[in-house]
Amino acid sequence: MSLLSAFKGRNSKDELPLLPVREFVVFPHTMIPLFITYPAGIKAVEEALKRDQRIFAACRKDTTNDDATYPVGTVANIVQQLKLPDGSYRIVLHGEYRGRIANVNTHDQINLVTVQPIQTTPITEQEHAEIEALMRAVQRSFTQYAELSKKISTEVLSAVERAETAEKLCNIASNALSIKIEKKIELLELDETPKRLQSLLENLELENEIISLQRKITGKVKSRMEKTQREYILNEQLKEINKELGRDTGDDEFTELEKALEERNPPEEVLAKAKKELNRLKKLQSLSPEAGVLRTYLEWIIDLPWNETTTDANDLALAEEILNHDHY
Repeated sequence: MSLLSAFKGRNSKDELPLLPVREFVVFPHTMIPLFITYPAGIKAVEEALKRDQRIFAACRKDTTNDDATYPVGTVANIVQQLKLPDGSYRIVLHGEYRGRIANVNTHDQINLVTVQPIQTTPITEQEHAEIEALMRAVQRSFTQYAELSKKISTEVLSAVERAETAEKLCNIASNALSIKIEKKIELLELDETPKRLQSLLENLELENEIISLQRKITGKVKSRMEKTQREYILNEQLKEINKELGRDTGDDEFTELEKALEERNPPEEVLAKAKKELNRLKKLQSLSPEAGVLRTYLEWIIDLPWNETTTDANDLALAEEILNHDHY
């Protein structure tokens, strides 16, 4: 008898303690370790342990309000529990089946919920081939995700590859997928198998694309850094060789620039700014783009006629003659 069938055999008015889970969505067919440190969670666990160890795990909508949970979640069984000295609990949940909250009853500051199981819609003959194709596509995409992300254990990957039903495949893969809470809630509550598989496949393909792009970008940045480091090392080696051969021209270049700046005798603020940029230039690699910009800037400062003057010509007739000559 399936878990869902077992649930149907229970009193439909059975109430389960509501466990508000922080920033995590519990799926069926998974074993989830949790630390429960907040009052609402501790009370829910203790109430479940008094009963049959079943609990309804729902993700919180608001990180500051334990009562604000999503209306969908998973009926789970507490298979391991350890009460810690500070009163908190370390538990392991085994997800049994998906459900929606039908009713909430608060008793002794504990939220007890009546749960309506999420039943998948019947599969038509025409959908069998489509579902089989979608399952294979999801398994293939999940294998790629495991290779790219390096976050999936061999046990989880093996469970996905061996999943014999679409329900089990969706639950295990969705639980392992690193996506936003809202997307996981959507995957948890969909009741049409083809749509659920399609949504899972789209999320997997998107994550694979993002990870691939991240790797490509990281590779380019690393390549640039390696090139810059290589140029720096070669430049330093070249400086040492020039020193050994008595051809160390690096300091001479900076000395000449500084001497030329002082000889041009620009205003004090201009000279101070130019010397500041010259000091920056000394610290840069000679082949770097910024070094080229600074060198050009300093040479431009040197070329300006800071202390050269000319006699103004105020002859309007001569100016008119020159303009007419140039214009006509």
